[in-house]
Amino acid sequence: MNTYNENLRSTIVSSLQSQNAEQKDLKSKLNAAMFSLYHSEGASITAEEKLDQAKIDQDAKAEVKTQAVSNSNSSNNELKSATQADAFVKLSVSNTAVCAANVQIAANAVTKLASDVGSIYSIINAADFDTDIYVQAKEINDLMNDTAYGAELNSQLAMEASSLTSEVSSAVVLSESKSTNTAIKNLLKITSDAYDTASQTVVDDNTALSATNAAEKGIEGNFKYLTVDYNAAASAYNSMNRELNQQLEVITGKSDTSFTAHFNKLLNPFYDTDPVKDYYLFIVKESKGNTFSISTAEGIVTKQNRRFVTVALPEQTIATTNELSVVGTNVSMNDEMITTQVNFMNIDDDNTLLDADGDVITLGTNYVAFLLAVYTDEYKRSINNFSDFLSAPSLAFSITTHLNAVENSNIKVTSQTKDKNEEDIKNEEAFTSFLSQFKSNGQAENSLSKKAGYSYKITFSVNQNPAYNVAYRFMLLPVYKGTTEEMLTMDSMQSFINDISSIDTIAEEFDPQIEAKQANITELELEQQQATLEGENDTKLKTQLSDLKAQLKKLVQEKAAKIKSLNTNSKSNINFFFSLPLAEQVPVGSYIPAQADTEANKGSSSKDLTNWLTYISADTTDNFGNLLIDNNKYIPVILTFAVEENANGNSFTNALSDFNTATPFIYKEIL
Repeated sequence: MNTYNENLRSTIVSSLQSQNAEQKDLKSKLNAAMFSLYHSEGASITAEEKLDQAKIDQDAKAEVKTQAVSNSNSSNNELKSATQADAFVKLSVSNTAVCAANVQIAANAVTKLASDVGSIYSIINAADFDTDIYVQAKEINDLMNDTAYGAELNSQLAMEASSLTSEVSSAVVLSESKSTNTAIKNLLKITSDAYDTASQTVVDDNTALSATNAAEKGIEGNFKYLTVDYNAAASAYNSMNRELNQQLEVITGKSDTSFTAHFNKLLNPFYDTDPVKDYYLFIVKESKGNTFSISTAEGIVTKQNRRFVTVALPEQTIATTNELSVVGTNVSMNDEMITTQVNFMNIDDDNTLLDADGDVITLGTNYVAFLLAVYTDEYKRSINNFSDFLSAPSLAFSITTHLNAVENSNIKVTSQTKDKNEEDIKNEEAFTSFLSQFKSNGQAENSLSKKAGYSYKITFSVNQNPAYNVAYRFMLLPVYKGTTEEMLTMDSMQSFINDISSIDTIAEEFDPQIEAKQANITELELEQQQATLEGENDTKLKTQLSDLKAQLKKLVQEKAAKIKSLNTNSKSNINFFFSLPLAEQVPVGSYIPAQADTEANKGSSSKDLTNWLTYISADTTDNFGNLLIDNNKYIPVILTFAVEENANGNSFTNALSDFNTATPFIYKEIL
């Protein structure tokens, strides 16, 4: 390779590496911002749930306080009545005692008078028997005896009235009324304090929610900013890669036995003849990408056939679609792009594809690809340069095994009743034992393992290679539609990105036309000014200028209308940002591990189809760590998680069930 080519390639590699480093840096910041956004949205949801519960508590305490006020009013009235009754009773006791004494005095006087009348009657009876005086004396004596009897009877009644009046327990009633009134006042104070505390909690929670929402919006804005920045960096890299590096790219799909590579065909700048004799692809460990050179590549092609992929060229010299078989790969060419699929794991052992170091390509390892184009001898002589072409490294890629996600249709949520049969109890006890083992294996304690009291049973089935060591984590995502409904979600973020792309497309459509009209208007305005200075008739110029301004206004309005018509609405089931990377970081305690359903697996028709179960209890939390709320909706989500022996292993790609299309269920507490 001559000095010019070396300098050119060095510049290209340096430019791409610089752009790639910026892209990686922005990706790292974007990931950090994503986690910050997730936690801030969780804080907003938690704050609003807390506020709603505080309002419910406030309403309940308001009812208790109202009842306490009513009871206090009744107690005050009763105390006043008891106080007044006690005063009246005391007065009555005094009055009846005085009355009884006076009646007794009167009775004594009447008795003495009756005694005197009896003495008179005895004298008359002895001296004047059967005379008129005797008859009158006898009548008077009888009347006095009756009067004396009545007086004695009245005296007895007065004494009894005094005795009964004094027995009225108004003092006891008053004492009890005072005690009751004091207790009711204390109860009113307690309920008032409780209501005031609840009211203050509502105020504090409102303040906290406002602050949390404000912080969330700031983090959301930063996340959008970084997303735009990252997409711009990725777009810049793609443009540079397309123009400077033949658009070399390796695409890994869900297969763990193959990958696809594509690159632009090298063209002859002078003639229509194909300048390249052979194309070779090299798979190099990312850590060694900076030291891979054209001499290394040429040495590998000469000596080590298993360390590269030969990409055969179509025989046609025009852009047409071809399918050619090359060392276990399929090659196609569309326009100027050549695409090849490499089935590196499906080749006989003698022809297994190796990386540039001669090592087997392993899952989870980061690699880069290089393209070596060997020019024809004729082309080399025509340009007087006998060096071949080696591309810069592609973006790093790794091949992983993609685990299967659980289908929503296979997830069943069943409410458990209080009256459980023997089988239900046995299954729950087995699950509790499983959770204890889960804890003993170094996992943090799960709330479910504390006690068995399960309100819901969750069962699901999934097709998975039995050779994989896979765990399933069950999570509950809250469906909350309060003031946090407008928070950023995966769907709304994608819509936002699409809108940016659409705005760019609209700008590409209208901006050249608008700029052309503005240039024409400026030119005509200058011509009009010149005509005015020279005293010429500018009527025609005015008409043309008016038409151009009307056309410009129409273009501006059409552009604005198209931008306004962009649809930014999302239809996500949840109102917060959630994704596979976030699900993988949900801490223990905020998800429930699933246990293999042994009984169901016995009747399975396929060894790949396995059945699993897990439970929900009163201590279960959602993915944010908040206890489940009665009558709230939740979406069941299952994370398929690879359990790798190597703590740093990344040979698997985990899977998450589709929460956007899952049907939520209403959680009901079992009392």
